Amino acid sequence: MDFEALDKLHELAKHSKRRVIEPSCYQDRIEHYKRLYSPPDDATLYEKKKFDIKVSTTLELYNALSGSDINCFALCVKAIRDTLKDKRTDELRIIYPLDVVVMVILLAKLRGYNTTSEIASFYKDSYLELVTIIDDLPSPDRMLSQSSIKRVMRLFTDEEINTLLRTYFKPNDAIVKMLLECGEQRERPEHAFRHTIGFDGQEVTESFRRGETSRRKKAAIGVTIFDCTSKMALSYKVACKKNQESDAFLELLPNIDVQDTVFVADALNTSDRVSKAILKSGGDFLFNIKSNAGNKELKEHIKAIFNREYAKHEKSVMITRQYHQKEHGRIDMWTVNTLPATLLDSRIKNDHNGVQTIVEYTKESITLNNGQETEITKTSRYYISSLEFTDNNADQILYSILDTWAYETGHGRLDDPKVFNQDATQSCDQDYLSNLLGINKVSYNILTWIRQRMIKASKKKSYAPSYSMVQDLLNNEPVFDTFLYLAQYYSEVNLET
Repeated sequence: MDFEALDKLHELAKHSKRRVIEPSCYQDRIEHYKRLYSPPDDATLYEKKKFDIKVSTTLELYNALSGSDINCFALCVKAIRDTLKDKRTDELRIIYPLDVVVMVILLAKLRGYNTTSEIASFYKDSYLELVTIIDDLPSPDRMLSQSSIKRVMRLFTDEEINTLLRTYFKPNDAIVKMLLECGEQRERPEHAFRHTIGFDGQEVTESFRRGETSRRKKAAIGVTIFDCTSKMALSYKVACKKNQESDAFLELLPNIDVQDTVFVADALNTSDRVSKAILKSGGDFLFNIKSNAGNKELKEHIKAIFNREYAKHEKSVMITRQYHQKEHGRIDMWTVNTLPATLLDSRIKNDHNGVQTIVEYTKESITLNNGQETEITKTSRYYISSLEFTDNNADQILYSILDTWAYETGHGRLDDPKVFNQDATQSCDQDYLSNLLGINKVSYNILTWIRQRMIKASKKKSYAPSYSMVQDLLNNEPVFDTFLYLAQYYSEVNLET
């Protein structure tokens, strides 16, 4: 593992070396844990040996921990403690501090445990490791229960989770650099390196709305603002009903830095009020135009412009950019043709303020069999953009469109039963659902960073483990290593020079 990112944290922490739990106290915890959870007398020799190895391994880990590493972790926990305010007032009855439970949930999710039952089991099985790196864990006879996890998940707000996302667990330049180095992001000209930002809604399909008899009415639709270039979440908000995605987006937009970025969205969210807000924030828009959302006339008008003879033949009028790749027995070719928005009818153009360029995007896929072309498929889409009609911006438009798929992929990983299994959440509690979606976003960002670290460390561009594979790999390592990854990511984002 590459520990370079921890150097700055070590400098901050080395003056205050300490242990979370003193040796004598830790030995008492081990003995207490063994009395409670040792395999019964009738257990197999394998089960007894496995338990003994777990206890001895955690003791070795405890003895190997450096004070500076422990303080690195403490800074990460402190960020959560300072952001998520515990609203419980009776301190004498609080067994598990809020920040402790949230840290346990994060570690569990990074290792593939998502349900409250799985998280509680993870805590019990990993207790002897967790107590060495997290302050304020109670004795082993007070194990974290499912009900405690659910209760804590209702105590904070989506705004507090958004603060974690925007401040402590956000994308940074290092992740984009790693994506390029590992072949996970396309190389592009320097003038086409503006980040592409997307927003979209995602239903929690097994949720249900309180007081409604129909299960078709969902309690949560998570609207996420997603950095498609770095493949990480920026911010989120839960909408209660469909067709409220734009409203949620407009509430989130003023709180994030989108200066000099390019916004993309699905056709349903293409509207003048959204584009005006993006321009006001300092970004540009690149919106897909379909026949819905009142844009049928605009789409047909743009399509007709690109079908005119001068658009086909006069290269001095139309700017074309193309990207292609060959892999998996297929050649894919993406082409964008751009024209100035002055060609739009003034009546239609006035309905979409700020448009400077219109775009025809075409994807052509050629299937190969023994090197021979066997099938060709071709699809086209149309866009409007506030980017000025220039050669450089034609490149930017191409790569922003190619980046767009990332937020759909992000949705898929959140819903994937093998990763976060978000769709399977059966709840009608708005606070619980909102906070769960937020914790999943934080976990997704951390897991994305860890995955890129693993790819980079392998030094093989062909090595690209799935997110579920990364969770499995983490689950086969000590919890300490997962925490170390988390601390590395935290230090890289918050201590950049």
